[in-house]
Amino acid sequence: MKRKRFLSLLIITLLIVSLVVGCTGKQPAGGDQETPAPTEGTKPDDNDQDNGTDEGKWDPNVNEAGVFPIVKEKISLSIFIFLHPDSKVTDYDDNEFTKWLEEKTNIDLEFEAPAADDANTRIQLLLTTGEYPDILYSHPFGPLEQDLYGKEGTILALNDYIDQYGIETKKMFGMYPDVRDALLRSDGKIYCLPQISDPKSGDSPFKMWIYKPFLEALDMEMPKTTDDLYNYLKAVKDGDPNGNGKADEIPLAGSTAWISWNPIVYLMNAFVYEDNYDKLVLNNGVLEPVYTKSEYKDGLKFIAQLYREELIMNETFTQTHEDLTEIMNNPAPLIGMLPTHAPFVIAGERSPDFIVMPPIEAPGYPGGYASTNYTTNTSGPVITNNCKHPEAAFRFLDMFYEEEVSISVLNGIRGIEWDYNDDPALVNDDGEMAKYKALVNEKRMNSSWPMLTNFYRPPTLSQYWINDSPEGRQEREEAAQGIDDPVNIGIKMFNEAQPKVYANYVPPSDIRMPQVILYDEEASVEAVELRGEILGYVLDMRMKFITGEVDIDAEWDDYIRQLEQLGLERYLSLTQEAYDRIYK
Repeated sequence: MKRKRFLSLLIITLLIVSLVVGCTGKQPAGGDQETPAPTEGTKPDDNDQDNGTDEGKWDPNVNEAGVFPIVKEKISLSIFIFLHPDSKVTDYDDNEFTKWLEEKTNIDLEFEAPAADDANTRIQLLLTTGEYPDILYSHPFGPLEQDLYGKEGTILALNDYIDQYGIETKKMFGMYPDVRDALLRSDGKIYCLPQISDPKSGDSPFKMWIYKPFLEALDMEMPKTTDDLYNYLKAVKDGDPNGNGKADEIPLAGSTAWISWNPIVYLMNAFVYEDNYDKLVLNNGVLEPVYTKSEYKDGLKFIAQLYREELIMNETFTQTHEDLTEIMNNPAPLIGMLPTHAPFVIAGERSPDFIVMPPIEAPGYPGGYASTNYTTNTSGPVITNNCKHPEAAFRFLDMFYEEEVSISVLNGIRGIEWDYNDDPALVNDDGEMAKYKALVNEKRMNSSWPMLTNFYRPPTLSQYWINDSPEGRQEREEAAQGIDDPVNIGIKMFNEAQPKVYANYVPPSDIRMPQVILYDEEASVEAVELRGEILGYVLDMRMKFITGEVDIDAEWDDYIRQLEQLGLERYLSLTQEAYDRIYK
C-alpha cells in the first residue's frame, strides 16, 4: 500500500527536530551583559532582584502572561529563518500555521527566508551590517556565541522576561531544572529558548540499519566488529544477494541531507567515542580532542578503505534525501546498510526489512558506543537589540512550549490535522488510550513549522498518537485481519530500537564531556574564535582524508601541526580551566 501517512510525517518531523537538539549541544561560554531594558520602561539596576512587576516597567500594549492575544494593538515582528529542503514548507508567509499564530497573537509576522544553503552567508552579512531582524531562528547561536553576542548587546538576555511573562518556560524549568542550568551562561543570563526533549524520549540519532534479506541470502550473521562489517559489505558488493544476476548492489548508502544519514559518526564510534559536537572526551578529568588520537586516525583509515573500495557509496557525501529515496525505491533491492535515525523515513515499504544494527567494535580499540543526544539544546531562537517589542517577542517564543502549540508547530492545526482523543477504544500498540489522534492521513503542505522554532517534545510522544482518519481506520481493520501495513511495522521497529538496543551502548559519564562548561568573560571571546577555526579545519580534513584527496599517512603530521598553529593547545587550556572550575 503506497500511502502517505500523517502519523509517519509526525514522527519524521519529531525525529528530525530532535536531532537538531542533539547536534547543537555545544559548551556554554562567558559574557558580561546587563539585562536589557524592557520596552517603555526603566532598566532594572544590576542588583534589582524583583520580578519586574513595577508599574511602567513593561510595554502597556502587551497583555499579561497567559492572556491572548499577546498584544492589544497589532504589531509586526520580523523573523529570520531558512527554508530547509526537507521541511515540506515552501512559504512561511502563506502558511496555515503562520495564519493561526497571527490570529492567536495579533502579531503580523514578517519573514526573511533564504534557502538553507544561503542562510549562514546571509545572516553573517546581516550581523556585520547591523540590519538583522527582531528574532533570529536559523543562526547557530551556541553558548559561546551567546556570550559573545550578548556581551556586544546584539542579542538580549531573557531573564527578566522569563520572570514576568514566561509561564510556559517556567513550567518547563520546573519539570527539568537541568534545562535551565544548561542555558545559563557565565554571566548568569539566558539568551535563547531551545528545543527540548524529555529524557525518556532521548535518542541516539546515529543508528545503522542492515537489510535482513541480504544477510539471509549471504548466510551471514549480524556484524559485531569492524571485520564483520567489512566482510558483509564486501559480500553485498560481490555476492549478488538480490539475485538479479547484476553487480548493482550498493553495500552502504547514506546522504548529507541530515546528520544522522551520514555514516561517519557511527563508524568512528567503533574506534573511539565521538559525540559529533565538540569532539572532546575526558580521560581521568583531562580533556582530550578525539581528532588528534591515533584511534581517530585509524578510524578514518577504515572509513577511507570502505570509500576507496566502493563499499560506501561515494555519492553518500553529496546526494540529497530525494536521491537516496529514489535508489531505495528501485524495483530490485539495492542497499545493504542504511545509516539513519529511522529507516521508514527513507525505506518506506521496505522499512520492515531493515533491522537495527547495534554499535560495532574495532578489536583492540576503546570504542563500541552510541553517540547520544543531550536532553536539551543549548542554542535556539534569540531576540535581537533591533527588536522594538521585546516583551511581545518573548511571549511569542514562550508560547511554543505550551502543549497545543508544540503539537501544532509540527503537525498542523488542531481540529483540522489533529485533535485530542476522548475515545477509550482508540489505543496504541501497547493497549493504552491514545492522547492525540490524526484527523487526516496526509498533512497539508504549508500547515506547520517543522525544524524551525523552539518547542517541547514530551516523552514517547509518537506512542501517544493514533491515526483516526478514514485511511487509518482501514489500516487498523486490516491489521486486525492480519494484514499489517509495512510502514507501521517499520515505525514500531524504530520505537523499539532505542530502548531495547542503543540504550545499552551509552558511553560512560567519565569519558563524556558535560553539556555545561562556563568560560570566564575574557576566555569566551577567544574560545569561540579558536573553536570555530579548529572544528572547521577538522571537518574539512576529515572529508579529504576519507575521499583520498589527502593521503592520511603522508599528511597526518602536517594535519597535527596545523591544528597546533590554529591554537589547539590554547583552546584546550581555556576549556580545561573552565571545566576544572565547575567540576573539580
